[in-house]
Amino acid sequence: MRIIGGLYIFFLFLLFSCNDNPTAQNSVSNEVNPPPASNSLSNNSDAKEQTEDLKVLNPESGQEDTVLEASPKASTKEVSDVKKQPEAAKQQPKKIKPKNRKKPEIEFKEAVFDFGVINQGDKIEHDFVFKNTGNADLEILNVDVSCGCTVPTFPFMPVAPGEEGKIGVIYNSTGKLGNQKPMITVVANTRPARHKIYLKGVVDAERSGE
Repeated sequence: MRIIGGLYIFFLFLLFSCNDNPTAQNSVSNEVNPPPASNSLSNNSDAKEQTEDLKVLNPESGQEDTVLEASPKASTKEVSDVKKQPEAAKQQPKKIKPKNRKKPEIEFKEAVFDFGVINQGDKIEHDFVFKNTGNADLEILNVDVSCGCTVPTFPFMPVAPGEEGKIGVIYNSTGKLGNQKPMITVVANTRPARHKIYLKGVVDAERSGE
């Protein structure tokens, strides 16, 4: 009995000693309930997320290009701007057209000359007067006619801006009868290059004894 009583008193002594020492209580509590695991796993996951690269398909090469490092703070606008970069690269600078470009202009005082009624075999001579209304020298390169009955003449020297020139034509009505409208095409260093003028009239049959 004395031994049992001694053990009981010793146990009570240990119990009171634990209650008086909070450090011992914390050590016992920590051994029973270990502290929660740190957030290292979640931090590692976030770091991995931040180091992952954003892949964007390059339309020119057909391969994925690394554009930037994705992070939780990256905004939708930043990603949208990155995707637009290949499209912006395709845009070519606009060509600026030169202003006040010098060019000649030809203006005829009349495009059609009506010679009226003539007898068969008569010849008609006429000058089509023109003016250079442009700001550069006017050059007559060639003159074409619709038939051999018309023979043209034209200046070989350039016509300065504001100056006048003429296209001369001689019309031979031999072998012609009725309404006539021969065409003369003037080719110059203008835009457009071809300009049409006409002779117009009626060729009557030759009357003998008049």
